[in-house]
Amino acid sequence: MIIWLISIGCLPQLEDERFVEIPNNPYHDYDGDGWSENDGDCDDTNDKLKIPFRYYMDADLDGFPSRTQFVDVCSWSPPIVRRGQYIWEVDVEGFDCADDDPDIHPEAVEVCDGIDNDCNREIDERITDLTPRFYFDGDGDGYGRPMDADGDGVIDDVDGDGYPDASIQACYAPTGYVLDNTDCDDEDPLNFPTNPEICDGQDNNCNNAVDEVGALGESDWFLDGDQDTYPDGSTFIRACESPSEFYIQQRSDGAVDCDDTNGDIHPDTVEECNQKDDDCNGLIDDSPHIGLVECYLDLDGDGFGDESNAEEVCGCSIGYVANMDDCDDSKASVYPNAVEFCNGLDDDCNAVVDDQAVNPTVYYYDGDGDTVGGSTTLISCPVSDGQGDWMPPIGYVESTGDCDDNNASVSPLLAELCSINVDENCDGNTTLGAADPYMYWVDTDGDSVGDPNYALPSCIQPIGYVLVSDESTAPVDCNDSDPTTFPGAPEECNGKLDDCDFDDGNLSPPLDEVDVDGDNYVACSGFDINTWQGTTLDLNWIVNEGVGGDGDCDPNDGTIYPHAPEVCDGVFQDCSDVDLGVEISPEPERDDDGDGFVDCQDYDSQLWAGSTLVVGGGDCDDSNPTTYPGAVSTPNTNECFADDNQDGIADCSLDGTGTWTICEEEDLLDFYGHQMDFALVPSDTVIIGSPASPNAQGTIEDYGPEWGRKTFEYQVEMTLSQDLFVQTSEVTQGMYEAILGDLWQDNHAEGVPLEDFFGVGADYPIYYLSWHMAADFANKVTERHNAMKGTSLQYCYTCSDDGTGSVQCEQSMDPYVCDGYRLPTVVEWEHFARAGAEHAFWTPDGIGNLPRGNNSSFANQLDARDECADLGWVFDAGIFDQDTVSQYTLSDIAWYCGNSDVGGIGSTHPVRQKLPNGYGLYDVHGNVGEWTHDLMENYSITSTMTPQTDYLGDISTTTPTRSLKGGSYTDLPRVMRIAAYGQRTSSYQYQASGMRLVRLAYPVQ
Repeated sequence: MIIWLISIGCLPQLEDERFVEIPNNPYHDYDGDGWSENDGDCDDTNDKLKIPFRYYMDADLDGFPSRTQFVDVCSWSPPIVRRGQYIWEVDVEGFDCADDDPDIHPEAVEVCDGIDNDCNREIDERITDLTPRFYFDGDGDGYGRPMDADGDGVIDDVDGDGYPDASIQACYAPTGYVLDNTDCDDEDPLNFPTNPEICDGQDNNCNNAVDEVGALGESDWFLDGDQDTYPDGSTFIRACESPSEFYIQQRSDGAVDCDDTNGDIHPDTVEECNQKDDDCNGLIDDSPHIGLVECYLDLDGDGFGDESNAEEVCGCSIGYVANMDDCDDSKASVYPNAVEFCNGLDDDCNAVVDDQAVNPTVYYYDGDGDTVGGSTTLISCPVSDGQGDWMPPIGYVESTGDCDDNNASVSPLLAELCSINVDENCDGNTTLGAADPYMYWVDTDGDSVGDPNYALPSCIQPIGYVLVSDESTAPVDCNDSDPTTFPGAPEECNGKLDDCDFDDGNLSPPLDEVDVDGDNYVACSGFDINTWQGTTLDLNWIVNEGVGGDGDCDPNDGTIYPHAPEVCDGVFQDCSDVDLGVEISPEPERDDDGDGFVDCQDYDSQLWAGSTLVVGGGDCDDSNPTTYPGAVSTPNTNECFADDNQDGIADCSLDGTGTWTICEEEDLLDFYGHQMDFALVPSDTVIIGSPASPNAQGTIEDYGPEWGRKTFEYQVEMTLSQDLFVQTSEVTQGMYEAILGDLWQDNHAEGVPLEDFFGVGADYPIYYLSWHMAADFANKVTERHNAMKGTSLQYCYTCSDDGTGSVQCEQSMDPYVCDGYRLPTVVEWEHFARAGAEHAFWTPDGIGNLPRGNNSSFANQLDARDECADLGWVFDAGIFDQDTVSQYTLSDIAWYCGNSDVGGIGSTHPVRQKLPNGYGLYDVHGNVGEWTHDLMENYSITSTMTPQTDYLGDISTTTPTRSLKGGSYTDLPRVMRIAAYGQRTSSYQYQASGMRLVRLAYPVQ
């Protein structure tokens, strides 16, 4: 202000200076705020500032300034100081009473510290949560009582003055009050926390336990577990009082128990026989007074003692027992109730010898005294002869079998004699095995001279034998098959040995009947070609000499002469018999295996001049008597098949050309008497499907040369990597029923007689099969194969409820890996069905498409000849080559709707009745449709598919359908084509759904 006045005094003297408009004119309101400097405006250049602002100092920065330290400043900003801060008076909410202490201010909490903390000019006046609480100490032990000592939620009246006890909050303890409230007994100054516990029945240390372990004045209490007043001496507890009735103080005599679990055992008890130390003297059963028993010596160890040798002891020692029942203590097998034997002893000690013995002997009455008894028996022990030996009862023996017990010369022990009416050895025959037979030699040719190589001792002369009195001198027939050859027979010029006296052991003819020098002449005279039995002579010699009618080996038969054509009549026509007179027929006209059939063809029973045992020709294996035309009933044909096991079913199959083929053993399975034949189908790369049209005739491109073709029958190259065994026929009812019975009939036979089924019989194909039933049967065949041949072929299907009509199966592994029996895949089926065929059907001449007929519409695939009524047509080469025709019709290879009617009702037929295909497989077309392995919801083979190897159809599907191939007896011809697809629901049993089994061929098992 002084400075301001000096400035005013220095201003120049102006006229009416109070109204001059300059900033520092004290009389002028320069900023127009209504205040001049003379009015007190502290800043006349700022219309927002008029008077100075007061700022108070907050030295301790607690937000509350000192009332006495302030400055007035004409500024919106407080002055700046080095410590503390200024607060505008407008913002001041209270003044600090100690601006050097930030904990003291008007809003501080008053605490007990002798200071006015909240600046209200009072000290320690407020009661807060921080104010100490003091508790009444009634017994003056320094510990106050709890307000609710009993925990019932109500403040206690411990002193009983009628007023509840209370606590006091104060900065300082009133008289009779303390900070601690943990006293458990505020009426007894000896009971308080930290006070030592003593044995007085009180809680001296306030731990809620009375006289606890460690209390002053404790004693040792010893365990007396059996309460016999004797402690065990080692187990004890230190306590003021006994913890239970099982603890006592040490006895005055110091005695302790040796078994504190048994009240009967202690130092003051009586010793008894019990294997215990009853009186605790360290000894067991010493000087006992109780429990002594009598024991008897058991010398033989049979458990029974001798009453003459006894002792009284606690328990029987080894070799002694507690009974005296043995009647003979020297034999272990003799004792009461022992098993009685035939031995002259009283084994069971019942005072009777050998009574009811378990090993009596059956003796037979010997009426004639020949030591062999008859049929009368006696069951008894042997009797003593008084010399130490045992004998049968008098008149009885141990052996039987005497067929005449009244004749001592008849007995099984005697030799049979040639007495016609007496059976000396009781064998049921009066001469068999006689000891004195006559000797007979066989005389086969009836020349009264026998052959010693076939000697027969006999009591009666057999037919065809001669009696030999002295074998050393009797004449011997060297050729017993020839009645003209015997010792002393006249030798003739016939090329053989007639007189056995000159035999060198080989029946060699005499030298004069042998062409020794090879000039085709013999020395003997009287040569006759009809009787000659020697070496065959050169035909040229016979012709040149004119013997026998100019070389004719049979001048009486105009069909027999040298080089004549041979016919199947059992004799030589061309005189070429190299063993003239020995072999009566040429090799093809001899029945070598004796089955009644010869090798040669064109057999005519009216012309046959050979053996009367021959009944036919065409035997394809004349070394096997079970192989001949008509040897089997399955197939029902006169072809030559083998049937080695003679079950009526062929052991192998036709090879596709109508001749019998030797089959490998592994191709066959004898299934409970029903032969399952399998043909080997080699692996190959084939084209499946049917050919599309090359747009010939400008017509629909998708239709091809096969009538009945569907547009989705795309041709794809498929490779099968493994050879396959394929069943040559469809599975028959006999095969199926051999293991699963008539299960296939269950859902259809109720109320329906079998004659109304669609063909019933062991050789008829099985039908009414769901796909699951077919898969289940395949597993059963695998099981049969493993059982028969000891193999471990895999099961190709996993089935639940197997062996029932509700069976459910699924593929258990890749069929091209599984080596067990299964259903064929679609690709496998087309491969073996085609057998190399390129047309819709397999035929022997390779021409197998359906004929077009008279329908001129190329697009109309339902040709008139596709109907069931027309049986006269033949296959042709296709719609583009109808002039090339086959000699076969569909009826030659298949049962279908056109030929399967029986009385107007379509029916299956026995298998193997039609021609087999090139792999020897029957009924590939027709009879019953054949389930395949593949799922077929969609046709998964497409027109753009690349070549595949071991292709498998759909493997997942929402509609469980499977493919059937080949058509059935109910189907039209076009349905039976090899490339045609059929599909059915897997779980349904159709009247024409059957099966054919396959399995991988290698490795063979």
